[in-house]
Order: sequence, then structure tokens, then C-alpha cells
Amino acid sequence: MKFRLFIGLAAAGIALAACQGQRHGYPYDFKPYIQNEQHALPQAYPDQLWAYPEGTPPEQIVAGWKTAQLVTDVYEYKGATRVDVGPQFYNLPASGQRGLANAVSRMYRSNNFLLMDHYRERPVGIYTPTGLHMY
Repeated sequence: MKFRLFIGLAAAGIALAACQGQRHGYPYDFKPYIQNEQHALPQAYPDQLWAYPEGTPPEQIVAGWKTAQLVTDVYEYKGATRVDVGPQFYNLPASGQRGLANAVSRMYRSNNFLLMDHYRERPVGIYTPTGLHMY
């Protein structure tokens, strides 16, 4: 029984190895068409400025983010700005997360703040003068 199983696995291995040859004798002849190709690295995504009409109060902008469940609260804690992110924040692409963090930095004139998960009450990222760093 074990011998037949071994012979069967060996035959299957040989058959699969024979299928790994080059297509039509030409290497690299298959070039897939990729529609709407995305960059592989998050840093390669182009940043889009999150701009709002001049004179819009930050409270109104944050209220829109709260409605969209991107942010649950922005507040001062021990002299530092904290941003509690909501569940939809994680659905943003990396460029969107950086755009939101840059907008908070401009609105609250803070170069350093902590992003906290509202439900788990744990830090998920930090914003420094070099940009957003997610944990």
C-alpha cells in the first residue's frame, strides 16, 4: 500500500515537473494586461492634498469625518493632540490616511500627535514632522 502511494506521488511529481517548461519555447512571452495598475509600495502612491474651502472651521470638518466614521474625536490630552480613529479609517488607502493626518496637522497646527483606535483604546500610529507612521 505504501509502495503504491509512493509510486503515485512520484509519477504525479514527474508529470507536474514536465509542465513547468517554457511556453512555446520563448521565455517571458506572457505579458498580462493590467487595467488600472496600482503602485506596489504605499510610499509610491501620489499624495492628494485634503483641501477644504478657506474659512471652514475645523469643528465642521471633523464633524464630517465623524459622520463618515473616519475619526471619532480629536482632542488635547496632557498638552498633546490625539486623534481617535474610527473603523472606516482603516479602509482608506495609505495615501488617504496620510492626507487625513496632514489635514489634522494643518488644522490644529501640531507637528506631533498620536492616532488612537477608539474601540481598542490602543495607539495605531504617530504623526511626526517626517509624516505619518502607522504601527
